[in-house]
Amino acid sequence: MQNQRKKLTESAWFWVYLFSTAGLIGLVILQGKFDTRQDLEEINFRARMQTYEESGAEQTTDRDATEGEQLVTLTPLYILFGAIFAFSWAMIWKQRILVKPNESVSTTVEPSTSANSPRVTTEP
Repeated sequence: MQNQRKKLTESAWFWVYLFSTAGLIGLVILQGKFDTRQDLEEINFRARMQTYEESGAEQTTDRDATEGEQLVTLTPLYILFGAIFAFSWAMIWKQRILVKPNESVSTTVEPSTSANSPRVTTEP
């Protein structure tokens, strides 16, 4: 009996790879919308904080320097999905490319001389 190679879709790493790829593509597509919305949210936040502070004039000079950059970014999600993507690709590569089909181990059961227990041999 010849061992058949498992389908790629039967590997859990394939599905991790597929969903992390979809996550990265989704982040790239939604980046523009997120930036626009986040800019508006941060402008509203800064305006609210300025109205609640007693000395708003002293604090505005410090905030003007950081006004162009966002407080919340998608960078941690890019790092997370990128790391999952790279690791799952490496695992798929290890399973599919590095393991050659002729190197699989086949196990055969041969009857032994005693009637009680069969003898199991492993062939490379």
